Amino acid sequence: MKRRFNFRFDYIGGNIIRIIKSFKFWLTIIVLGVCLFNWLGYDDKNILLYLISITNPLFHLLQALFEQIKFYAVHDLYFAVYFINISYWFLVGTIIDFIKKRVR
Repeated sequence: MKRRFNFRFDYIGGNIIRIIKSFKFWLTIIVLGVCLFNWLGYDDKNILLYLISITNPLFHLLQALFEQIKFYAVHDLYFAVYFINISYWFLVGTIIDFIKKRVR
């Protein structure tokens, strides 16, 4: 009688498939790609970064509350902007996945 040892790997594979099918994963990957593209200097006019930030109300709220974010954006220190955008789109993906799970 053969023992079956791959039950753990089947479970891990199912989790990976579930993660790849989630909006949280893909939205975060897209925003990470845009931030990396900007950080490497290929988006010299910051158009892509602006396009993902324009729909981000959290960024606009924080920009109105804290003048330091404007200072970071002006002096090419975009890490605060990157962090806000990645966090926001991760949260949006989580909410979409939650709604998708509830609808089913």
